[in-house]
Amino acid sequence: MTSPVRFRSIAYRRMMERLGKAPELLGTICRDEVLGDWTVLHPAPSDRFPRADDGAVVLRASLHGTRLLLLSDLGRAGQNALLERTPDLRADIVVAGLPAIGEPLCEALIDAIQPRLIIISDSEFPASERASPKLRARLEQGKCRCFIPVIAGR
Repeated sequence: MTSPVRFRSIAYRRMMERLGKAPELLGTICRDEVLGDWTVLHPAPSDRFPRADDGAVVLRASLHGTRLLLLSDLGRAGQNALLERTPDLRADIVVAGLPAIGEPLCEALIDAIQPRLIIISDSEFPASERASPKLRARLEQGKCRCFIPVIAGR
């Protein structure tokens, strides 16, 4: 399942072209669609963002009474769009990656989500894909006070 947002990456477009030859392997999801227990909150089909991270798919579910929000590597413009469109973003657990530019989880987004647990997916290599000390300190000092960096594949 992919976002309806068009990406400029040549590698991504080639992959999508190949998958498009086998339509049973590829589907597009967008805002307000439901996949099992998950609801797509972002992006909308009409969204056009200058950066790919802003078109990342955002999913929300309630599993066994725990509200989960998956943000992927949503950039700042995508975070702002999500905040404007979704009046209730509360979640017990939020999982985010690191956008190419800027930081995940701006303060307004954290305030809207009110998470009990924040999980950031980062990487040992390259260093640019690692949660910075500044980001770690900001998230650890927030109301949540529970931040877990998770190292993605090597």
